[in-house]
Amino acid sequence: MRLIRLLPLALAAVTVSAQAAPELPRVVTKDGRSALFVDGAPFLMLGAQANNSSNYPAALPKVWPVLDKLNANTLEIPVAWQQIEPVEGKFDFSYLDALLKGAREHNLRLVLLWFGTWKNTSSSYAPDWVKTDNSRFPRMRTRDGKAHYVLSPHARTTLDADKRAFVALMQRLKAIDPQNTVIMVQVENETGSYGSTRDFSAEANALFAQPIPKALAAKTGKSGNWTQAFGKLADTAFNAWYVSRYVDEVAAAGQAVKNLPMYANAALGGPFGPAESGGASGGPDWPVIDVWRAGAPRTSRWSRPTSTAATPKPMPNISISMRGPTIPCWCPKPAIRPTMRVSCGRCWARAGSASRHSASTIRVMPIIPSARRTSTPRR
Repeated sequence: MRLIRLLPLALAAVTVSAQAAPELPRVVTKDGRSALFVDGAPFLMLGAQANNSSNYPAALPKVWPVLDKLNANTLEIPVAWQQIEPVEGKFDFSYLDALLKGAREHNLRLVLLWFGTWKNTSSSYAPDWVKTDNSRFPRMRTRDGKAHYVLSPHARTTLDADKRAFVALMQRLKAIDPQNTVIMVQVENETGSYGSTRDFSAEANALFAQPIPKALAAKTGKSGNWTQAFGKLADTAFNAWYVSRYVDEVAAAGQAVKNLPMYANAALGGPFGPAESGGASGGPDWPVIDVWRAGAPRTSRWSRPTSTAATPKPMPNISISMRGPTIPCWCPKPAIRPTMRVSCGRCWARAGSASRHSASTIRVMPIIPSARRTSTPRR
């Protein structure tokens, strides 16, 4: 009889435990429209992005007050591979821990920007033990055989090392962020390359001579080798496929640990010029977006940085940095302008050049001025 009496209590405890576990953030698509859900409800991201030099514990105290004055509810901020794995196999998450603590104290959510193999196409945020070992972590080769500044997307050693670090990051999040302060992760940053349309190493040239992969052919309806399938865009499409497959594998490994929404961003080319010109070759730019959608299904949302030619339209559910006269200008108070960079041409003009080069710059995303944070702090 005692066992029978205890059984309902045990079941009730299991039920309460299951109800207490927060629901993972997710992107919900219905009738052709998408929405970001956080804690089981649609979430309007009022986001600000910290400058790249602010991703250290000592800089964070300058970031939080600006976000509070903006009534923002989300901070986009980098986490660099070099930061968390300065020595191969030895991880340091002190910055991530400080970031999570500060965000919770200020009732903010986080979008982490993973600066791994690519940051603005270069490997500047990869660890020194990666950047200095070109035999183990090879760089792309230009058409004339010279070493390029971009790490090759065809190197399994580089992919595996990047993936291990990203998995370690996601494992740390799973362990210390059960309340989902981090709601989304950008995988790499502005992938691709300038100065060379693709890797011209022997390995890459052998792949380029083959028919396009069956998975890409099935998604695009194209066939033949890369030149037959994509014409003048062949090099860019080839690079886009292998870069997107690389990014997708990193994302998949991270989502296997904690299944947060993940996305990629792009260095955009001009929308009015020829398709083969403009942005970084291999990134999710508009001429090869179909290749990226086929190659990286796990990064199914794209954040679009400012185009030098025109202001792009935002993708759903992503806080997007844009500037230009067509963007509504909701300026912060003059007192905080010296530490801010507002993504509006008019604000920049009034704030002056000094604010654009501040080490603790915040780049403000388009926001709705009447919106305010109403959720309880996530301690």
